[in-house]
Amino acid sequence: MEKLPLILLTIFFSFQIIRHKGRNRLFWFIAGFLLCSSRIIIVTSPYIPSHRLLVFSLMFSELIRFRSFKLNWEKFPLKKSIVFITIVYILIGLMDQRLSTFLKLYRPIYHTIETFFILFLAFSSIENTKDLNWIIKRLTPLVIFIMLFGIFNFITKQNPYDQLISSAFSSESAFEVYKNRAGDRFRINSFTDHPITYGYICAVLATLYIFFPKSSLTIKKPLLVTTITLLIINLLFSNSRSPLLAFLLGVALIITFAFNLKTKFKLMFLAIPLFILSYLTIPFINEKVDAITDVFLTGGENQEGSSMDMRYTQLAASYVLAMNNPIWGNGFAYIQEDLGWNSEDREYSSELRGFESYIFVLLIETGLVGIIANLTIFLSIISYLFKKKRENQRLSAIAIALVSMFLIFILATGTLNSWLISMTFIGILIKVLELEKHDHNQNKSVTGNCYPRLQGNLS
Repeated sequence: MEKLPLILLTIFFSFQIIRHKGRNRLFWFIAGFLLCSSRIIIVTSPYIPSHRLLVFSLMFSELIRFRSFKLNWEKFPLKKSIVFITIVYILIGLMDQRLSTFLKLYRPIYHTIETFFILFLAFSSIENTKDLNWIIKRLTPLVIFIMLFGIFNFITKQNPYDQLISSAFSSESAFEVYKNRAGDRFRINSFTDHPITYGYICAVLATLYIFFPKSSLTIKKPLLVTTITLLIINLLFSNSRSPLLAFLLGVALIITFAFNLKTKFKLMFLAIPLFILSYLTIPFINEKVDAITDVFLTGGENQEGSSMDMRYTQLAASYVLAMNNPIWGNGFAYIQEDLGWNSEDREYSSELRGFESYIFVLLIETGLVGIIANLTIFLSIISYLFKKKRENQRLSAIAIALVSMFLIFILATGTLNSWLISMTFIGILIKVLELEKHDHNQNKSVTGNCYPRLQGNLS
């Protein structure tokens, strides 16, 4: 009976996604994956966890409105890249001798839908340039609630929601693992399945709230400051290096690409003294900075968690496994099924220790063609966004930052359910940039001038 309320919660969000269209369904989708841990299992065979049901619901909502689907697909600037990686993934599935004919097609298709195709589903859900502001504004009370629950985790060292899921589905809790592991850092996870994932979600949302043009964001300043403060506190309390590093990279890239030289100097003269003061007076900040710098100076040898030596060991072991089929890889879900990674008796466990990089998974499961396909689509996304810098400097810089944050996170830590929030907001920003282009052409044809709505004050 413990399972039923959690399953019904996920089904409720799925129903709302299917029932609504446009920005409303996207709000329910984002709210759903923020509140429903991926450890909630809806069906065991075929295996459908909560996040998969939410993505399939978003896909179904799009398909039942086929005319809208067709029109948006024609306008989607990355459709060739999506088609390319879908074909590559299907070929990888067809080459997998472990699977039945059905699974040879089903696995690569749902793998594509749950990853890169979310870009299009988010793109298709946005209808005008004000929709992103509407989504951020409507998400704000939910974000504050999630952050306050995270602080509750930190103060009480308890997470009753996480404990309920562990009890209901007999699954391992990362929160409890870090809490009980001797000498390890205590980490919070609020409603997510993993503290590192939670830190990354805080980093992405903080980046959006900080840098989204204030001229377009209709959130009152006290509420905005409160939300940003809570996000940064929870990012720090997640106690993970890779989300913090991703956040700092995102901030640096946005400052580099979105602001003029005068503003950059202003921010630098403001940030440097503030950083030094925080480092010298706040022990928690001191620890975080030392943890990140230790990664570059010693490879992380003096910190809890993974070191560079461990990553090299993982890479070597991944290479050995990849040599079973270096071109096409060993197939999707090979790590879970053939290496028994979901069981206690794991092959290569001492060498791999968690597959803490997306590149290791690609190497083992998709081989050379999978790596090339992923490299191609990420390069096409980045190339598109750099071209858009001329039309909307601020929003393209935010999107470039989100892509870069996602890449550094998955290469450092693994994907850890970071696809949904990353691809959703990148897809939204791509649609807004396309709408800005349409508005630009319309205004130019009528008046000879262009007034982008979301450029913001860059001075």
